[in-house]
Amino acid sequence: METLRALREAISEVLETMCFLCPVPVKAAPPERPPYHQWHVTELDFSGDFTGRMRLHFPEEVVGEMASSFLGRPREELRDEEVRDVLLEVTNIVGGGLLERLDPKATTRMSLPREAQEALSWEPSAGVALDLEGLMILGEIRWMRTGQ
Repeated sequence: METLRALREAISEVLETMCFLCPVPVKAAPPERPPYHQWHVTELDFSGDFTGRMRLHFPEEVVGEMASSFLGRPREELRDEEVRDVLLEVTNIVGGGLLERLDPKATTRMSLPREAQEALSWEPSAGVALDLEGLMILGEIRWMRTGQ
């Protein structure tokens, strides 16, 4: 399966089943990240037959709704660290879904997800975009196959 298609499917599946959101795939990733108020960027690394990094870019305007839906509690009851933990768990599940699609022999390992520490640029040639009621959720993966 093609990497970007697998990434798009993994993100869609997690947002639909875990966050009860209905993202719509965007035909072409935007050349730049849309200028939303703030972005939350999470990432995890892969090693083994596939080595690289996956990043997910969430606009501030959608993370509260995601966390509320995921946890089944009103947004105003959630602490900031609970919202952060939901983003990390979503990233973890997306990473697992991606590997399930691309590495059925399970030869690749996945790190724990983390918040990206530096200001990150967006690389559209390595990414996918999903529209969520006018807001873009972006995913990108950069890796190279190292094994057979």
